[in-house]
Amino acid sequence: MLGLAQRLFIEKYGKNPWPQALPKAATWPVLDALLASHCLSYVDMALAQKILQSTAVADEASAALICHLSLAARQGHLCVTISQEQMIPAPEEIWQSEENSALCAKASPSAIENLKTLIVEGTKSIDHKYVCDVTATDEFPSLPICKRGDSYYLQRYWLLETAFIFHLTPLLGASSPHIPVDMKHVEAVVDRLLAQQQLLPQQAKAVVHGCQYPFTIITGGPGTGKTHTAGVLLRVLWEGMSQSQRERCRFALAAPTGKAAAHLEASIRRAMSGVDAFPVVQAQTLHGLLGIGSKARQRTPQVLNADVLLVDESSMIDANMMGHLMAALKPGARLIMLGDSYQLPPVESGSLFADLVSHLQVNSKYSSHVTELKICLRAELQGIIELAEKVKLKDAAGVTTLLQRNAPDAGIRYVPLTSETGPKEVQRRLMAHAYPKFPIINAIPNDPQAALDAFSRFRLLTPMRQGPFGVDALNAMFFNIAAAQAAQHACFVVPIIITANHHKLGLFNGEMGLLIKHPDGSQRDFALIATREHRHQEKQGVRKIAALLLPKYEYAYCISVHKSQGSEFDHVLLMLPEGSEYFGREALYTGITRARRCLELWCSESMVQQMMQRQVLRHSGVGARLLRTV
Repeated sequence: MLGLAQRLFIEKYGKNPWPQALPKAATWPVLDALLASHCLSYVDMALAQKILQSTAVADEASAALICHLSLAARQGHLCVTISQEQMIPAPEEIWQSEENSALCAKASPSAIENLKTLIVEGTKSIDHKYVCDVTATDEFPSLPICKRGDSYYLQRYWLLETAFIFHLTPLLGASSPHIPVDMKHVEAVVDRLLAQQQLLPQQAKAVVHGCQYPFTIITGGPGTGKTHTAGVLLRVLWEGMSQSQRERCRFALAAPTGKAAAHLEASIRRAMSGVDAFPVVQAQTLHGLLGIGSKARQRTPQVLNADVLLVDESSMIDANMMGHLMAALKPGARLIMLGDSYQLPPVESGSLFADLVSHLQVNSKYSSHVTELKICLRAELQGIIELAEKVKLKDAAGVTTLLQRNAPDAGIRYVPLTSETGPKEVQRRLMAHAYPKFPIINAIPNDPQAALDAFSRFRLLTPMRQGPFGVDALNAMFFNIAAAQAAQHACFVVPIIITANHHKLGLFNGEMGLLIKHPDGSQRDFALIATREHRHQEKQGVRKIAALLLPKYEYAYCISVHKSQGSEFDHVLLMLPEGSEYFGREALYTGITRARRCLELWCSESMVQQMMQRQVLRHSGVGARLLRTV
């Protein structure tokens, strides 16, 4: 059989310098055909070949099982469940990519059924020296594939899920935190806040449970008051402590990105203003809090000193980071997690926050650990939230009605796109409409913060990275317009987003700023990034950093829906080109809920329907294992 490098060479150049290497008959005909049609990646095939290389007869069924596992893992699933009755996730859901159509669009129903049959056969025929049965144990497996009942894991993902379950179980089972508070006092304060209409009943419930239990989840959509509720919770906790408890209690705030951490810190400072002697707490990224750098796999995070840890945007936390977070908690510490479980899952593996919300809510013994806030408190968001709710509830007819109403007074403007309009024409219309919404600054800003605020009001979002309406192409078009118009000026200002952490500079993935560009391309370019102190205290707290010192960054006229998580903008233009359906209902919901006051939706009506029909669920064994352990 040809090696993968040889196949890639032949595919790219249309030549075969190794004719003697061609097999007389295809060893794995079904997989080879899928590889040729780009429904299967060379990466997945290579893993199957690597694992089965020491097998005398590497049957295609075993290879199909490994390819299915590999594809599922690369799309964020922790495991696959395979039996004669069901297969989760199914091949037609994951044997695809952003660039390619789904398997079901490229293969006949019989071909799909043949593949499913092959994968099921693989569970029976694969050599036992590659599979470790972990059904009755959570011990460290030594084989590349782990089997628990009908669920199959690649070893790494079994270990990630196991670490999470291992550290979560005592947290759920703990009777009380090691710094308890007087619950009668807490209930009296909450009753007073309810009577004064400073809390809604759902928020009051979250505060009481957060004081009572070591582990609390507060979930809900935008505008439902998650961070406000968390602020009240911290305030009630603090006021319910004795002087000696206050002296030894340590608080910590964290979020997956720098932007989200800054937003959390600002919200908590507002909530705690006027509270006697409450310590100043600076929010950190989870990487910073846990001491995880680029060599995360080689480092074990130390136990955190925090007695109360509040984490925002928890839906963005992947399985690896979630395991580190749970492991770093000291016994008896309170963990309060905020997030919207309907948002996009993490970029990396798993969707453990959503798993926790869905499985704990239906468990009568542990449902008190989860409070879902459902009432939107911001009047300007009502129209946008109504649209988001209909997306969340799969109400396709309701979504269509709202879009056809096209009511700017409700904060929604729908721009229908048809297949008859070519991409060049749509790009022209988009640039003409969107570019003037960004401020045009052709000099070094006299007021850096005002410039940062002006650029943060409007943002173009798309789920796509590549293509004529992907992030890369649209940012290049915006930048070229800005550069051409600034040719006669000393400089021009471009929005940027940091895409890599730089701990020494204190810059983190997701933080946004402005790049001051000089048309001559000189080394005088620099960036303006708001410091934490500026956001809350100082009048002149914008950092000026030489462009040459910046970590990786991208222009940010347009950002991906994934990167927009943790951010909100007054005005959002959500572009959904062909291919967006791959990202499903979660991407549509997330993009819509980034808008604070105005949402523009540019897409075909059929695209909205397609996205609503597809849900990007991440499969795991968390639910079944929680039932067994808790």
